[in-house]
Amino acid sequence: RNEERAHVGVAARRDLRGLRAAATKAIVALGEAAVPSLSARLRDPQEPMVVRVAIPRVLSVIGGPRALTALVARLSEPSVRLRQKVLASASRLRAVLHADPLPHGLVRARIDEEATVHFALRDRYLAVRPILSSSLLDEHVCQRLRKDIVRILRLCELSYPREAVASVRAHLFGKDTTLRANAFEVLDALVDRALSARLADLVARYLAMRGGHFPERPRPDDAVARAWIDEELASGETCSASLSFDAMARAGFRGAGTTALAALDHEDPFVRESAAIAVAVTQP
Repeated sequence: RNEERAHVGVAARRDLRGLRAAATKAIVALGEAAVPSLSARLRDPQEPMVVRVAIPRVLSVIGGPRALTALVARLSEPSVRLRQKVLASASRLRAVLHADPLPHGLVRARIDEEATVHFALRDRYLAVRPILSSSLLDEHVCQRLRKDIVRILRLCELSYPREAVASVRAHLFGKDTTLRANAFEVLDALVDRALSARLADLVARYLAMRGGHFPERPRPDDAVARAWIDEELASGETCSASLSFDAMARAGFRGAGTTALAALDHEDPFVRESAAIAVAVTQP
């Protein structure tokens, strides 16, 4: 058990590339005997996130119904980053095992939750964008919105014909409008009309924003912009928080000075540097 724990820790380290493959291979060699321990560590919020995000892929390589069950059990994982890994691995493993589809009701409930996450991010950012905006922050938020949609499609892959949905996912975000239209036709034939229409609306709004067409909103209270940075920091979205501090400095926005000062001691060096610049610009 201790040897397995050490292998998982090494497999999660990006700075030990020469050992990662060997560590992963050693865990996979244990086969299904490793699944209960990996499953426990996957769901343990006290486990370092760097370790937890490495586990879904290991489970998918081990394979078998128990590994798929362990992944499906984490479809409601609170961490967006980890949930992304879980869904991708569960989809791949379902295809390998030719496993039965998950119940539509279960998957639809999770899709609704993912859509809620998507709407919340989009609306929150549009609300603060009159104060905190930059090309980098725009791009970062658009990437997160795309990942939200990809997670919804990954859920569809667990309940509908997987290869057909994967084909839709491959063409939905491309520049070829004909392929995108064909992808929507395939999607419309797979899922119910309400879900298809909802996905079409999400993708259309995302593509508009990615193309630089952001709906205009009135300038919010300073507290709204400050809350955005606080919430991004609290959720672990350090890149977003750092880019928000950068936008704060560019705009000379003084309404989040206390937040920037507090972030000078943040564990992430990118956050600390961006906060320091924001403090220097807004509180000279």
